Amino acid sequence: TGWGAELVSWSLPVVLEQLPPRAWRVSLVDDASRDGTAEVMRAWGDPRGVCVRSEIPLGVGGAILLGYRHALEAGARSIVVVAADGAMDLSELAEVAGPVLSGVADYVQGCRFDRRGRPHGSMPWPRRVGNRMLTACTRWAAGRPVGDSQCGYTAASAECLRRFDERRIPPG
Repeated sequence: TGWGAELVSWSLPVVLEQLPPRAWRVSLVDDASRDGTAEVMRAWGDPRGVCVRSEIPLGVGGAILLGYRHALEAGARSIVVVAADGAMDLSELAEVAGPVLSGVADYVQGCRFDRRGRPHGSMPWPRRVGNRMLTACTRWAAGRPVGDSQCGYTAASAECLRRFDERRIPPG
């Protein structure tokens, strides 16, 4: 019910249909939702699809960690994180995952903005402004070019993820 259910009912199926056939497994993390996420995944009907459910809300970071653990236990060599809201351009999946799959990088972070600074999908202007400010701070702190420090469109090697010490990552 409510806005969350409406978002899931139209955006998640679109994201699922855009996933390339090369994706070995699709693990959808259902973070204790009540919006029909698991039902949408079942209705997709693709045998690659697995719904991983948490009974308690973990927050975005906790849900991503749960997805990482699940994928590593299933034997994944690399893992790509994509949000279910349609904000990531899946036509760029090869660009995000390619460096990890070829062994050039252990971790790659995508960008939701085009070269003109327009986001893929909708992004409210306050979030856009906040994103730009946090990205500028990240760029300054890292001393490197960063396009979208808040983007959850990432690819990582299993080897990289096995080195994470989850106790050092804040919950939520």
